[in-house]
Amino acid sequence: MTSLLTWFAADGKRDVDYLPASVYIATDSLITWGDGDDWQHGKKVFACSTSPDIFGFCGDRLFASVVLGQVVNSIDSGYLFVEGEDATRRMSKVAQLIRRLWDTYPDSKKDKVHIVHVTRQGEGVPARFICQEHKLYPNRAPEVMPPIVAPPGERSRAIMARGTGQSAVLNSIVEWNRQYSNRHTSRAMFSAFCLSVQSRRDSFTGGAPQLVGLFRIGNGRSFGVVWEDQLFFDGLSTLSKTNKDGVKWRNHTFEIVDHKTRQRAEGAAQHIHTYDFGGNT
Repeated sequence: MTSLLTWFAADGKRDVDYLPASVYIATDSLITWGDGDDWQHGKKVFACSTSPDIFGFCGDRLFASVVLGQVVNSIDSGYLFVEGEDATRRMSKVAQLIRRLWDTYPDSKKDKVHIVHVTRQGEGVPARFICQEHKLYPNRAPEVMPPIVAPPGERSRAIMARGTGQSAVLNSIVEWNRQYSNRHTSRAMFSAFCLSVQSRRDSFTGGAPQLVGLFRIGNGRSFGVVWEDQLFFDGLSTLSKTNKDGVKWRNHTFEIVDHKTRQRAEGAAQHIHTYDFGGNT
């Protein structure tokens, strides 16, 4: 399956009452087959460029990757959503489309799938981030879980870990928060997730981490990740040093990275850490 982590990032400024400032979905990139073959470049996260919506999945690689590609394209083309629709209506439309596609999928090919949808209601400081999970199992109707609204708080927090690597990811977060000073932050969440992926504690998790995010203003964002001294975007390794679309890059400690040098960007905050692997600095 995979490792998937969703977390809300706290805003440490008291003047905004610790309202969440952003939300992220991270996954690995490994796809496996029952015959023992695997592939380390499977796309598992999706971000809408015209709407504040992001998605991730774990489970059946074929259904989820194809369907989420269709969902995102339908949103970005203006087909699925009407301008000005609230988050509740958008989530309902996504659920209806996923169910319609699941109902027409061959029963003999259905396998367990978890799809995570994160959206936002409003903009700016009062904005609310909402997460909803879709559980799809063979011989059962799709189950749409109650939406989770990001609560205020002084700490960033994991709200959902899924996949065969779920326990490994959660244990890594606990270990991180016990050992390091920058605990309960977004950089702690992503650092711990990366450590879990790199450790291969879960044999079905591997490849480069993938990352999408949603902020108080703007639409979904896809991030590039520097992993083992290479540039990865959506699990795909790239040698290009151009950045025409203005992709933002992060390393395994969540530092902002210059894609040309693969080092922490000039002026970017340094995230103090005491571990290193795979050529990351």
